[in-house]
Amino acid sequence: AAWLQDRGYAPKTIRVYVGAVQSLAKYYDVPISLRYDDETPIYNMSARTVHAYFRKTARKYAGAFYGRNTYSPHSLRAAFRTFLNDHKVDPLYIEYWMGHKIPEQLSAYINKSRESWRQTYKEQAEPHLTPPQYKSLTLSSN
Repeated sequence: AAWLQDRGYAPKTIRVYVGAVQSLAKYYDVPISLRYDDETPIYNMSARTVHAYFRKTARKYAGAFYGRNTYSPHSLRAAFRTFLNDHKVDPLYIEYWMGHKIPEQLSAYINKSRESWRQTYKEQAEPHLTPPQYKSLTLSSN
């Protein structure tokens, strides 16, 4: 067994078994692009990250934004679905992008790689979700 010294506030020793060390070594020998399968989310964000992004974007494009954010994650999800439905985007794609479970019989019709999903989203969703006055701008996540 290997021993690791924790560098937190209270020093403590953690026993790590050789099998765990070997598994970690194997894991890090594989390139990052091959570590994830097609079940890995395309974009992995918490509600807090989404809230911070919209708050920052609102400050940037709409001036100061003070007080409680009335745009909850629920209302943003509802608007997302409504905009895409109104523009006749495939309902299976919308369900997938919202993180809903797709029935196995239907999932065969939308079996794509992560990169293909990103491209589909960019082509079919982004044009309908971007306000016209900002379509020429490039928004960054920074």
